[in-house]
Amino acid sequence: DATINCVELNPGSIDTISYCLIQNGYYGIRADSVEAYIADNEITDCVDGIYVTDSGYMVNESEGMRIDNNNIHGNEENGISLSNSFPLLQGNIITRNSTGIYCEDNSGPLLCNLYDVGLNNIFENDNGLYSYDSSPLLGSEASEFYGYNAVVGYKGAENEVFAIGGSYIMGENCWWGEYPPEKSHFYKDSTSSFDYDPALDYNPVGGSSKVKREEDVTIDPESNIQRTEGNPAVTTKEKYASAIKKFVTGDKISAAGLLREIISEEPDSAVSLASIRLLMRIAENETEKDSLAWYLSATANSNENKEIAVYSRLRMAEISGGDYISALNLLLNSYPGTNYKLYIKYKKFGYYLNEKGDKENAGRILSEMEAEYPEHKLTREARKRMGTIITMSKGNSEKTKGEELTYKLENNYPNPFNPETVIRYQIPVNSKVTLGIYDILGREVARLVDKEQEAGKHEVRFNGSRFSSGVYIYRIITPDYTLSKKLILVK
Repeated sequence: DATINCVELNPGSIDTISYCLIQNGYYGIRADSVEAYIADNEITDCVDGIYVTDSGYMVNESEGMRIDNNNIHGNEENGISLSNSFPLLQGNIITRNSTGIYCEDNSGPLLCNLYDVGLNNIFENDNGLYSYDSSPLLGSEASEFYGYNAVVGYKGAENEVFAIGGSYIMGENCWWGEYPPEKSHFYKDSTSSFDYDPALDYNPVGGSSKVKREEDVTIDPESNIQRTEGNPAVTTKEKYASAIKKFVTGDKISAAGLLREIISEEPDSAVSLASIRLLMRIAENETEKDSLAWYLSATANSNENKEIAVYSRLRMAEISGGDYISALNLLLNSYPGTNYKLYIKYKKFGYYLNEKGDKENAGRILSEMEAEYPEHKLTREARKRMGTIITMSKGNSEKTKGEELTYKLENNYPNPFNPETVIRYQIPVNSKVTLGIYDILGREVARLVDKEQEAGKHEVRFNGSRFSSGVYIYRIITPDYTLSKKLILVK
């Protein structure tokens, strides 16, 4: 059966999946409303490598969905697919999928942690990051999520970043294939926003780095930044970054206050839509949801001729407890020209399929989507949910070949450590090897290996007794291979 999943994680479960080869499934791993630690796996030759719904990571509690140090490659659609999910992703290699990371329906993956770096290497995908109605966080200086991810396409690829449907992507301090980043590699529609300044001028996970001459380097930030009325020195985006920091550290009341200020000051903007999404995550109990529904209704009424009115009522329908399909139909009839027309149909499709188990009506809505939007990503995602995209064994993916020696840089152990840790690596041929330790600003603070070495497995010890506590990067460099990972010194 081509729609069989390799690993199915059911609602409410707490799971660990590590050191597995997962291949040839419809979804390599399907996780629905779970706490899971998915680490150090190879996931290949599936339709989606990992498909996550209604799952997230709580930074202040260090609990929830984590996806770390996986090699996710050669999957037909998405390396990682997220729906209403906000997992923590660190140290993953995501390559040669149609889309590296796909986000929809209020997904907000954290590609680095608070006070930490990400080191996700997303390269050679047709689309590196695709976001619809979502708020991925790759890096934010003001929120103190340090970034250090690489999103790099290949010649002929469509986009490194694709932001539509009111998405707001925070992508500071990341590598985008060259410096300054080539803006033509980023696509955003008129409802979305993407921050990539400041950008890294080198690749934090290794590989080639194209940097233009210093006199040619200019980064053109978005020009439509609005200063807030109360404090002209603070932008709405800066307020949003502050709200993120307060939310992840447990101060939901202050975060909600900032988010409502943003919506009042700049109602029809990507950052306001992102603020509504974060308010949806903050409202957990019925009292909070009732209060939010009232607020969304007031927001819609005061912005009747703007897209935020449609969006507010769409989100209000999800938490108000009424007839959901009737509410969606009313939106379609009341706002026939809305940019969210396809999205509302997609919501109807998902409700029939997932909540009601009604494949007949889901199929009817899918037919409408195919007739009006045959090539849209949401239409293709709906086909996939129905099981009508069949995975084909590619036969050209890099397979695990028993004990055949390859380039490899292992996670240091122990980690965190004090004061000493061991770094193991292997090389398949005799080669010049350099292995250095770097601080989070990219400065080399120690060189552990710098010599010719024979093919085979090697290890080296790093003593951090003369260094301060913090996050450091270790990087191996050979003529044919470069890779970085992080280590944490705790004193």
